[in-house]
Amino acid sequence: MLGMGAQLEMTTDLRAAMFASGKNTRAERATNTLPLFWSFTTAVRTAIQRLEATQPVL
Repeated sequence: MLGMGAQLEMTTDLRAAMFASGKNTRAERATNTLPLFWSFTTAVRTAIQRLEATQPVL
């Protein structure tokens, strides 16, 4: 699985909840994140780190 990439799909409502109200365009999202965005980001990064930690070094 490592090195193969991944894509996460999320609902429109979940994505909207991660950014300030009315600021859900690609250009606006970069500067209008809410705490839920950072919680989600941390959870995904933690999951990746845990997965990679269990893989043998080749």
